Amino acid sequence: MKRHFLISALAVAALLAAFWSLAAPWAAAFPITPDHYKVTLFGVRHISDMTPNATQTACRWKQRLDACAPAIDGEDHFVKAARARWFVLAGIAIMILGVLALRMRTVGIWTAAPFVVAALSIGAAITLMRSNIGSALAAFSAAKVTVGGTGMFAAEIAAGICFIAGLVAAIPASHKHTGAGSSPS
Repeated sequence: MKRHFLISALAVAALLAAFWSLAAPWAAAFPITPDHYKVTLFGVRHISDMTPNATQTACRWKQRLDACAPAIDGEDHFVKAARARWFVLAGIAIMILGVLALRMRTVGIWTAAPFVVAALSIGAAITLMRSNIGSALAAFSAAKVTVGGTGMFAAEIAAGICFIAGLVAAIPASHKHTGAGSSPS
């Protein structure tokens, strides 16, 4: 029963981190001008300057205008960066399936599979965003791009917790405890 609780607690923590990664920025770009850009899994926010009354405009990946316009030679990178959100959403769905699998009475090695697959899916999203966002958007052409916002950090935490949940589920529970130096009878 302790394993059920531990795996459930890890899964809930991983789900919270994955949901956080959906809302928080994954990258930022700072061009020479005072404005800057924040990239989420659903699009880009353009912030006009660094003052408290700065104007913000947002665009989705499908709009392909303003801040979301792909770079001239970056169409392939643009498509891959936009695809990252689907990997995070798939990871969340697979984690939910893993939590539903925990409703079974016995925790077997098969219980680890959804958590490992979810971690791999979220890891794929991290890789897609990290390797493609810098050259995907036209607005980033003369900007310093910082990859590693709080959304990406939350996704990394979610993937790590999923791997730990999978490891806890995969290790068989010992049924008998013996004293040091003695053998089970």
